[in-house]
Amino acid sequence: MRLPNERRNLSIIIVGVGIAGVTAAVALRQAGHSVQLFEKSAFAKEVGAAINLAPNGARALRSLGFDLQRALAYRVTGYDFVHGETLEKLNIVHETPKIESGTWAVHRADLHAKLVRLACESHDGMVKGEWGLPVDLRLASRVQSVVSRHDGAAVTLVDGKTLSADVVVGADGGTSVVRSYVLEDYVDEVKQTHSGMAAFRYLIETDQLKADKELAEWLGRTEGAVALFADMAETTAEKHIISYSCHGNELQNFVGIHPSKTEVIEEGDELKGIMMQEYGHFHPSIKNMIGMASHLKRWPLYVHEPISTWIRERVVLIGDAVHPMLPFSAHSANQAVEDGVALGLVLNGNDEADITDSLVKFEKLRKNRVARVQILSSVRAGREAEVQKKLSKYLDLDVTRPPATNPNRCIHDWSYDILTESKKLSKL
Repeated sequence: MRLPNERRNLSIIIVGVGIAGVTAAVALRQAGHSVQLFEKSAFAKEVGAAINLAPNGARALRSLGFDLQRALAYRVTGYDFVHGETLEKLNIVHETPKIESGTWAVHRADLHAKLVRLACESHDGMVKGEWGLPVDLRLASRVQSVVSRHDGAAVTLVDGKTLSADVVVGADGGTSVVRSYVLEDYVDEVKQTHSGMAAFRYLIETDQLKADKELAEWLGRTEGAVALFADMAETTAEKHIISYSCHGNELQNFVGIHPSKTEVIEEGDELKGIMMQEYGHFHPSIKNMIGMASHLKRWPLYVHEPISTWIRERVVLIGDAVHPMLPFSAHSANQAVEDGVALGLVLNGNDEADITDSLVKFEKLRKNRVARVQILSSVRAGREAEVQKKLSKYLDLDVTRPPATNPNRCIHDWSYDILTESKKLSKL
């Protein structure tokens, strides 16, 4: 028999094995809970290119014992603006605050693989000691529906099997089944507006780029920096290519932002022709670089507004299932990491009777913070004034005025410490 004050570890089902889901799995495992992680794919791996880990994201990951160097993350040392047609460095100052933890570039697959190890392996050389039971990862297990009750929640798989838990976490991305349930009474809020933009994404081996003399010189000048190749012939500043190193500097990640009405994700070498149409007036070495691109994809970019609730009784949403973002703050993955760590902190030490209250606290901890980041992600650096009215709806005790400049935006986004903020919440 359990004593009145004895803590009972919770049973938790997480739907989706992306960055948000697997970060939450690590955090909840370390909190001592029994975690099952369901993924519709037969493979537990992340697809896509690289991401920027801002100081807030890096800080949150380190709290889980995550080793950035072992994940082949590459330290970002600065930001360079380059003339797309001449490869000359532009005299543009990008003011960013110096914040402990720094910014890191990491391949999504490297980040994801190390998180899966922390979640699922009994022993991991990246950390000292071992926390909790390994997460039960179930691949090729598509969740068809979700239901919540005051005393628990359950998921039903496509094969008809139903599994129950104390909490169900929806981390199943933009086409979330769990979100459809949580927001059943808020259907009008689940909408997206095309931004009129799209993003080419691709990787190139660093050694391959160095075969081009001028690109090799550019790499030498900008080593460690995020480089933005600006289209100086285009007055709206909507077209550019961003590049940075990842995978221990063995790969260069590229993102090409451009006007587009495409509504579907595209991939294949035929996209090189479309990319040449967009950037054909750039320097010959840039065009040569486009020809080197491997696994080229183009993603439509949609604007999503903050939603009213993240929870429904014992079901909670995290990551892109609740706050998909545009890439202009490079913060989608960072907020996914914050979500996962926050959930582990809020549910750490909880008994069954506290679960619903704890999920309400989790929403309180995350909703306004993420809404501000989400809104800021919809505008480019220097255009923060355009969204002041929207931001004013999501202020709180710690943020009483919305960031109105890019340096203030960086401070707002990067200086946030999810561990400190969760401790403040626990005192309420």
